[in-house]
Amino acid sequence: MPRPDAVGRFLKGIPPHSIAVLCGAGVSYPSGLPTARPFIEGVLRHLSADTRSLDLLQARSGNEGGDVAALRFEGLLSVLQRVVDPDLDVLSVYGGGVPNPNHYCLAALARKGVAVLTTNGDSLIEQVDSRLKVKFKSDHFRLRQSSSRPALWKLHGTLSAVDSGTQTFRRLKPEEEGSLVFTLGTISQVRHDPRKRKFFDAILYQRRLVVIGYSAADDFDISRWLADACLRNPVLWIQHSVSETQFSFKEAKELPAGRHPGLSRLLAHWVRSGADLSKSSLVLTETLSALRQVAAQLRIVLPDKAEGVRPLPSADLASFLERWARGSLPDRWHKLMMTGALLSHLGLPALGQQYLEGAVKLAANGGQRVKALVLLAEAGLAVGDRASVTTSARNSETAIQLAAGLGATHRPWIRWAQLVRAKSASMLSELLEMCGVDGQR
Repeated sequence: MPRPDAVGRFLKGIPPHSIAVLCGAGVSYPSGLPTARPFIEGVLRHLSADTRSLDLLQARSGNEGGDVAALRFEGLLSVLQRVVDPDLDVLSVYGGGVPNPNHYCLAALARKGVAVLTTNGDSLIEQVDSRLKVKFKSDHFRLRQSSSRPALWKLHGTLSAVDSGTQTFRRLKPEEEGSLVFTLGTISQVRHDPRKRKFFDAILYQRRLVVIGYSAADDFDISRWLADACLRNPVLWIQHSVSETQFSFKEAKELPAGRHPGLSRLLAHWVRSGADLSKSSLVLTETLSALRQVAAQLRIVLPDKAEGVRPLPSADLASFLERWARGSLPDRWHKLMMTGALLSHLGLPALGQQYLEGAVKLAANGGQRVKALVLLAEAGLAVGDRASVTTSARNSETAIQLAAGLGATHRPWIRWAQLVRAKSASMLSELLEMCGVDGQR
């Protein structure tokens, strides 16, 4: 049965410097920043070459009812950056919004010594309190950096940082240190970042953890770190709900996995590993209500703006994506490229080839033809039969020859084509050996 005042029991007698808060997208949603689901839906509608491809992309995302959230946010961004949006301008939508009461609560907690960690890339907490030290570069997470000093720890980097000269927020470019981590490649780097991992483990060892607005639905870095943690200290997990219910972790592990898939996976892992869950709890309640309870229990006085719930403007995602698409997806060639690349990425390379072949034919210049040939060659490798791999070798060679006369801007595509060519040769050799044919003939 649910038990009363789980927050009070969890924090009773515990000082702020012995508490850490891990927060995710749920705390910024009231500011009008889109969650993954509407973002993916909107982007797919703009990049799909036709109705059939949109249906295919949605179906391959595992949501026959039109819900495309199963397509990984990070996977979509990886393909976008590689093919049409190298600076990931599409993420600028997360640079908008205004701070909501959740951010005022979190800033107040951080000022009093609570370690506030976030997977969010927006700058809304920093906007509330410019005195907070914002930690977002790998070097910031060295253990010598005192986690007891008031600071905000941004585990996935940041979209914008304060420029030391102008003292205004400046959007970081993807290649800059500490820039937002939202592609498959960069998240892999975070997962294997020893500084961030040791810092996170130290936080869990030294402090009680309150998780709020974070679903743990990803399985790349933070949720894996949580799964591997020894859980020396209890955890209070708060999931947003309009009605309040509280469970011990022992009871929560019996909840339907469909309602809380990330937490359900973690609980199953912790149970298998023999973790002590007796003092940990799940609370279903409103996010702001929970943050107020945490502050009250720690005797932290909140500013007036953290006390009132008010409607906040929703980001006009549709209008933003219209503007973004005019720049990044200006014509059918770009849509064919993205459709083909995404279908290949999602395990449908044969279908992806059809769209990429169309992109090769529609290429308006040598640069576009090179890019289309490279993607087409890569899709052929994924198909994997002898005819497709042979064609991939030919397409990659053609791309290399074309790109050689196009200047330095196409060097990355030359390297990419060279990798595909080498892989094609290796696969052909293996295929010939499997058929009992001497590859030297």
